[in-house]
Amino acid sequence: MLDHVKFARRYGMLEALKDTPITLVTDRKVENLAGNVRVEAPRSAKDLMALMGRSKVVVCPSSHALGFHEYPFMAFTMGATVISAPNGPLEGAFSNGTDILFFRDAHSLRASVNQALQHPEIGLRGREKALSQFLPARLVEVIFNSPAVQA
Repeated sequence: MLDHVKFARRYGMLEALKDTPITLVTDRKVENLAGNVRVEAPRSAKDLMALMGRSKVVVCPSSHALGFHEYPFMAFTMGATVISAPNGPLEGAFSNGTDILFFRDAHSLRASVNQALQHPEIGLRGREKALSQFLPARLVEVIFNSPAVQA
């Protein structure tokens, strides 16, 4: 779980996943966390991708409302199942339950993590789709041609 969300929301998400081992990457001091949470410092993109590659699930709780976010694409590249807050471009490019999982609240986050752990093929399909449709040059093209960018 990458820590770029408001603290109250973060604690709600961590509480929803209290039975699941979590690695929280953050540059903030974290207090009063359950024993299932391991806190790690921010790292280079290469090291972050390596961590994602060792993970079954990557939760991207904050995504740009109108554009693509690099963390889901890093996780897709490494083959982890991506669970993200909904956002227009990701919802338009990926199918919930097929190659990505979206959550809107703590309950749906927990359900999405359980689904991801039971169906690792979601991560494989996400990786295939991301690599086939969003090669670096293609991703730049899609981002610059996005209605949100042209507005």
